[in-house]
Amino acid sequence: MYLLPTWRKWLIVATLSLIGLDICLLSSCWSLSTDIMDEYHVSHEVFVLGISLYIFGMACGPLFLSPISEFYGRRSTYILGLVLCMCFQVVTCFSKNFGAMLFGRYMSGLFGSVFLSVAPGTIADIFSKETIGVPLSVYSLTPFLGPNLAPALAGGITQSPINYMWTFYILLIFTGALFVLLLIVVPETYRPVLLKRKAAELRKSTGNKDLYAPLEKSQQSLFRSIITAPKRPLSVLIFDPMMTVLCFYSGVILGIVYLFFVSIPYTFKQVYHFNIFEQGLAFLGMAVGMFSSSISSQYFSKLYLKLCKKNGHPEPEFRFPSLMAGGILAPVSLILLAFTTYKQCHWIGAIISSGIYGLSTGLIITSIFTYTVDAYKLYAASGAAANTFTRCTMAAIFPLFGLQMYQGLGIHYATLLLACVSLLLTPVPFIFYKFGKTLREKSPYAWTDDE
Repeated sequence: MYLLPTWRKWLIVATLSLIGLDICLLSSCWSLSTDIMDEYHVSHEVFVLGISLYIFGMACGPLFLSPISEFYGRRSTYILGLVLCMCFQVVTCFSKNFGAMLFGRYMSGLFGSVFLSVAPGTIADIFSKETIGVPLSVYSLTPFLGPNLAPALAGGITQSPINYMWTFYILLIFTGALFVLLLIVVPETYRPVLLKRKAAELRKSTGNKDLYAPLEKSQQSLFRSIITAPKRPLSVLIFDPMMTVLCFYSGVILGIVYLFFVSIPYTFKQVYHFNIFEQGLAFLGMAVGMFSSSISSQYFSKLYLKLCKKNGHPEPEFRFPSLMAGGILAPVSLILLAFTTYKQCHWIGAIISSGIYGLSTGLIITSIFTYTVDAYKLYAASGAAANTFTRCTMAAIFPLFGLQMYQGLGIHYATLLLACVSLLLTPVPFIFYKFGKTLREKSPYAWTDDE
């Protein structure tokens, strides 16, 4: 697949990135659709389940769907996942029961999650080790831009005279359009499946019935694949020390992002008296910060190539400089946010601080994504699934206690507590940059120089 024209490769990346953006727009569009509380007479704690269950669905989905993609192909998994995601979006849009809406949210997240875990494998299929940095950075950024763009849409619609459900209708239409684009643009790229198809063609053209691809010799059924699918991602998560720590790191960082979906509206309402639309616009600072991290990917990609040249061959740990930068910026930005959310300070200070946190999030997530693809090769989808499960589980939990924490500790102390947690993780990339190769060589899943 390396022989595809460059424009075609980037068209595939753009399509997968847009779908990833859409799936994550859905995750946070609920946050400012606060009319739901009035219509269904539920408390804020119950309302937040609409965010948490969707994200928890995103955590569970890759455990079953990602390894299936390694058995049946990436394109088939995409099509199945997006069709079912749309079906359950319809449940959310047109259900008259709050419980059914929550069920639709969970299932939409479950099936939409395939794009967050399988797509890095597709990108690894079509780009070489030396050129994968920038496209993977672009892809890994868009799913994290989505959550910060959706509140502006949801807040604007909630503030307007039209029905708040139009937030969900618009995203359902957008998903349908992207499904058509997926069918047209994205081919199968997984080599074992391509070999299986080639073997079938050769059997037909030559009449030789003994020509079989390795994948065809597998006796594992679809049902058994689904039942055993979580084994490999969980094994990667549990038995690979680096992945365990990196997954936890990305979980904390993303958990704070999703905690912001309850804390930022509360903070900007209490301190600056923002209305619901203005609260949604407050998230654009983080979106700009995350977008800025994609610009910096050019620098870190060049640094990666420079390190490869100096070393004589590439190492996955050469992806960590951006993680180092993000690890420093995260606690700094949260400290700034804590000290700028005062009535005496202009609101732009808090927006800029959140933007710096968005920049750090983009750098951290991108670095961990590219490391996973570089280090796990054939098991890239399972490694990404392990990462997605951890960070989405933590992202689902954080909003459940976010508002209570901010009300109990106060805006400033609560934010400082988050800064302290992120500060404790700052040394991680520096330690792994030095000792990562040794740890990776002990992993049964990671790539080594001998392979």
